[in-house]
Amino acid sequence: MIFYPREGQNIAEYTLAVIASNNVYQYLHQHVFFLLARDIKFRNLVIGDAGLLEEQKSALCSALGDRVSFIDFETKNYETNFKTQSDEYRKIIDNRISFLRELFSKSEVDRVLQLDADTGIIKNDFRMLDKDADVSLTVRPVTPYDHILGQYQVDYPNCGVIFWNEPKRCIGFLDHWEEHKNTHPPKGGQYEQNYFLHACLGEEFSKLKVQKIHCAYYNCYNADWINPHTSILHYKGNSRLFGDGGGAFEDRSDYLNERIFGKKIRFNFEPSSEEKVNTDE
Repeated sequence: MIFYPREGQNIAEYTLAVIASNNVYQYLHQHVFFLLARDIKFRNLVIGDAGLLEEQKSALCSALGDRVSFIDFETKNYETNFKTQSDEYRKIIDNRISFLRELFSKSEVDRVLQLDADTGIIKNDFRMLDKDADVSLTVRPVTPYDHILGQYQVDYPNCGVIFWNEPKRCIGFLDHWEEHKNTHPPKGGQYEQNYFLHACLGEEFSKLKVQKIHCAYYNCYNADWINPHTSILHYKGNSRLFGDGGGAFEDRSDYLNERIFGKKIRFNFEPSSEEKVNTDE
């Protein structure tokens, strides 16, 4: 079925779902800054609290008011400087499925946009999103750098951004995703994406209407992919670009922000009119 872009489409009816701890607060701060500075249309932001400090939560509430809420995780980690794919990271991200299930079951939640904390929504341009699909995945071509478990896939999904357009229809897949995680735990590589990818090969996923969108639009972590309709940036760590450990916050953010805005972005939660102008392309 051919999908034709729908100009003027935004995500005003979507609940943004982000898991965050003290370890990624700088990225979450940047994420909220862009929501405000770029006047992003969204319904509300729900944060899975995996270890945020009280003063950080207070700052988020001051910035967004009643549009932000928190779901407390049973186990929290307040430490900093642990890396993606570390044991500490894995314990936090293992909450993803239960976090989504709780959101999906709420009667007031219509649509959910799953986001990593190190993303930033910079435009209200969602013309490529097929809201009639049950779920819209952001994908990229498989590369020689991918772990062996993904080599046979033509389109490799990235869990950093997933649009759950019809979340109630996707609960059965969440159950299968969790079952696969528990019975086939990955031994290495891209931890969460590893077991998510294999869950997508099951029967529950085949029952869903699925759209695949290139990461260049709504999960852009490669500066060479930036285009006039890029609307979500993903400040992923990259040891080949930024050195051991995947890079510091400033390196990862500046890499994309300088390309798309022509300058480094330094921010406060309450951007002045001048700061709003400074984020314009």
